[in-house]
Amino acid sequence: MKKILIIIILLTVLTGCRKEDKLTCYKIKNKESMVISEEVEVEFIGNKATDLSMNVDVNFDKNTSFLAQTLKTTLINNFKKYETNGAIIEVDTEDNSIEIDIDFDLKRMSLKQKKSIDLIDVYGTKLVAKKELESKGYVCR
Repeated sequence: MKKILIIIILLTVLTGCRKEDKLTCYKIKNKESMVISEEVEVEFIGNKATDLSMNVDVNFDKNTSFLAQTLKTTLINNFKKYETNGAIIEVDTEDNSIEIDIDFDLKRMSLKQKKSIDLIDVYGTKLVAKKELESKGYVCR
């Protein structure tokens, strides 16, 4: 009985120290001839960011829909260097829209790569990340 109690206490302490938490932030920008909707989700274990997911939807008007393929190529080239370090990139295009999903496994990325993401303070807590994203125009919950 004593061993079971000790195991329960140890499990409670260990799992409590690895509390998982999420921060989700949104931003919508109306640019000339397009609307850009962004969602950023940061997952934390304790006070450390472990995963970062971005979803960007760009809707072009009919006059600028030809830009979708160019934007797709540019984004794939910009984020290609992260693929070997935990990033998964998916880009889908339709007639007048493009959807980009990027998932970063921050646990596998180097400090230099984390800094180059320029979305969160890679040293920070959820509160620090929230303030950083809000300073870039995101609304967080």
